[in-house]
Amino acid sequence: MLYKMVFHNSVMIAVQILSLFALGVGIGAFGTLIGVGGGFLMVPLQIILYGFEPRLAVGTSLVFVFFNTLSRSLAYLRQKGTTSNSA
Repeated sequence: MLYKMVFHNSVMIAVQILSLFALGVGIGAFGTLIGVGGGFLMVPLQIILYGFEPRLAVGTSLVFVFFNTLSRSLAYLRQKGTTSNSA
């Protein structure tokens, strides 16, 4: 019986992670098409659909914005799109 509960919980967690991933990809694609960030959709959907606390949803969004910005900044530096002394 315990095995079934553990298996059921792990399946539910996997489904939730996959659905969050799919939601993120969909919102990212939509945000790219209209030229805005996806946070204005992702944060409310995390609160409504997944029961996140508002501060957790906003914090999650900020983490993704940070890594996205860091990634893009490093790409600009590698492409010599900017110089480090231009600020």
